[in-house]
Amino acid sequence: MLWVWDNVEPVDGFPAGTPAVLSAAVDNYYYAAQLRYNVAIALADALLYAQAALRNYATYGDRAAAEIQETQGLIEWIEQKMQGA
Repeated sequence: MLWVWDNVEPVDGFPAGTPAVLSAAVDNYYYAAQLRYNVAIALADALLYAQAALRNYATYGDRAAAEIQETQGLIEWIEQKMQGA
């Protein structure tokens, strides 16, 4: 499963007894830019991995039809996210 987020929320006291590491960063656009940059890299990697998975499933033909269809959907979703859709 691929998780993608577009904002940062502070979490006070998690784990118990620790300060909210992200609370100072919520209004920090530089930090937000770094997070978005890292997500973009992860999306690019995710697309490459999904494409490789599709090629691997394709070697099984009809026996992996469900997995092929699911992976094609994942690739479409990743591409839409990369285009900002």
